[in-house]
Amino acid sequence: MIKQDNNTFVGQLHFHFSKLNSTNKFLQEFGDFNNDRKSFVISTDYQTNGVGQRGSFWESEPGENLLFSMFSFYQYLKINQTFAINKMVSISILTTLVNLGIENVKIKWPNDILIGDEKIAGILIENSIQGEKVKSLIIGIGLNINQLKFKDYKRKCTSLKKVKGIEFSRFDILEKLKKTIETNFSKLKNDFTAFDREYLENLYQFNVWKGYLIYNQRKNACIKGVSFGGDLEVKIDSEEILSLKNKEIVFI
Repeated sequence: MIKQDNNTFVGQLHFHFSKLNSTNKFLQEFGDFNNDRKSFVISTDYQTNGVGQRGSFWESEPGENLLFSMFSFYQYLKINQTFAINKMVSISILTTLVNLGIENVKIKWPNDILIGDEKIAGILIENSIQGEKVKSLIIGIGLNINQLKFKDYKRKCTSLKKVKGIEFSRFDILEKLKKTIETNFSKLKNDFTAFDREYLENLYQFNVWKGYLIYNQRKNACIKGVSFGGDLEVKIDSEEILSLKNKEIVFI
């Protein structure tokens, strides 16, 4: 157990494990027993069943990357405000990477961070609902740090070491990222639109006409925005604006 500074959203405690099934799944099981209602972070060297959005698999070699989840008991969040957390976390990762000297960092809706066209990080946010508000948040992040070889996916993956050619400390980056998230959340809780503009300015393929699969049909479309609830707003050839959820549109 590593004692951390007195944060209100990220939490005071950090627990590290050599191996877990999944950091998010661990927190799902643990949350009901967290009677102290404290926010904290867990990390692991290796996940045997790391998951991404909609059950996709997250690949990571043991000890090479940053794999962690935050459990937060911030309970003033309404259900329709949860994508604002996604925007804040995305901007926090982007800012951390830029501060490390990484260029051409982009946010790919709804939950990936890219360098150029290659994936370096993924976000998985899950929540527990009580009435009309969020009871607790689990924010899972996978960030490729020192891994050099990846399997051949449709979208190539990269890492900090591949980009910069040097070894990075996973836990130094974790500390930088935690502080950035805490600072950004302080801004967000005063204004849940605080990161809307910055999010769009850094959104992958924003305002660019590209080919997509929309409802399993190939269409030429242009990303025009993201709704407050998190739907992707795209213009298609007919000038019609569609509001699409994840898996209704595929980047090709």
